[in-house]
Amino acid sequence: MTAAVLVVGMFTGRAYLDLPGADPLSAESSPASTGAAGPASPGPAPANTGLVEIETQPTGARVLLDGKPVGESPLTLDRVPAGRHTFTFLSAAGSLKRTVRVEAGRTLKLDVPIFSGWVAIYAPFVLDVAVGRQTIGTTEEARIMLSPGRHELTLTNRALGYRSVQSVDIEPGEVRTVTIDPRGTVNLNAQPWAEVWVDGQKVGDTPLARLQLPLGTREVIFRHPQLGERRVTVTVKGNAPAAVSVDMTQPGG
Repeated sequence: MTAAVLVVGMFTGRAYLDLPGADPLSAESSPASTGAAGPASPGPAPANTGLVEIETQPTGARVLLDGKPVGESPLTLDRVPAGRHTFTFLSAAGSLKRTVRVEAGRTLKLDVPIFSGWVAIYAPFVLDVAVGRQTIGTTEEARIMLSPGRHELTLTNRALGYRSVQSVDIEPGEVRTVTIDPRGTVNLNAQPWAEVWVDGQKVGDTPLARLQLPLGTREVIFRHPQLGERRVTVTVKGNAPAAVSVDMTQPGG
C-alpha cells in the first residue's frame, strides 16, 4: 500500500495530502519555473480524493485526522482520500469526535460546535457524582454540566455501600440521561415458614435465598395462616447481603 503524506501550505493557508506521483511543492521550491515570483498552487487533486472544509465554535481547536494532527480550525484539507475518516477536535472547552465519509471530487463541510452539554441521572436515592477524583455534583440536581466528549462517571452512596462507573458521551447543548436501578441481596427465613411480602408485594414463601431487592430501607412482612404476621424493616445495601429470620411461633419473634 502506498502511503500518503500530509503537507501544509505555508503560503496558501491550506493543507493537502501529497499522494505519490504528485509534487505539489515543486513549483513553490522554484518560483522561476512559473514565470512569476509568487508561489504556485498545487496541481489538480487526484480523482480518488476530496476536500474537507472545517470550522469550529469556538475557533482555534486542534484537529486530528485519523489520530494525526493536521492543524487548527478554521482549516481546509485538500486531497483527503475518499472513504471513512475520524476527525477529532480538541479545545479548552472539551473534545469531540466525528466520523465522516469523504467522497471523491466533492467538498465536505464540517461546522462543529464545541461547548458544554449536560447529564441527567435518575436514581431512587441520592448519589454523589464524580469524574476521576473530582466531585461534580449529586443526583439531587436536575442536570449536571459537562464538557463534550466521553466521561467516566463514578456514582456513590456510602451509606448504602453503592458504587458504580457509568460511561456517558456528551454532545454540545444536549442532555444525556442515565437511569440507575441498583439492587442488593437479601436472605429471608421464618420458622416454621411464612409468606413474604416486600413493600406491599408478595415475593414468595420462605426460605428465600439471594433475593434481589432495590437498595434502601424495605418493609418485609412475614405471614402465616395460623400464626399471624411479623413486620420487619431491613436496609438493603450494595456491598453486603442482608439476612432476616423470624420465629413465627414466638410472640414478637
